[in-house]
Amino acid sequence: MNRDLLAQSQPEVRAMMDGILRWHPQVFVDHSLATSSFFFPPVAQAVNMNLPPQTTKWFATYGRGNPPRSTATAAVLRGRVFDFFYVGYWDEWTTFQGASG
Repeated sequence: MNRDLLAQSQPEVRAMMDGILRWHPQVFVDHSLATSSFFFPPVAQAVNMNLPPQTTKWFATYGRGNPPRSTATAAVLRGRVFDFFYVGYWDEWTTFQGASG
């Protein structure tokens, strides 16, 4: 359902979007179960230039704070693989809603 965000054809996706819009989280983590690797900010280029700067300024801080707890069980990818351009991913969509994804 990660790829259904823009189409919103699944009721689970619509329910999650509704919950996020009502809750207004400050931070949103998109845990993908499709890989044994974890991606943490900072993100690779390209970053969507439409994102509000107040939401992206925390990327480096959150990125530095997460990996030490997870590196024992998974590979950690930072800043070189995943960009932050496609609004159809949960972490970026929530950033457009005011969270740091």
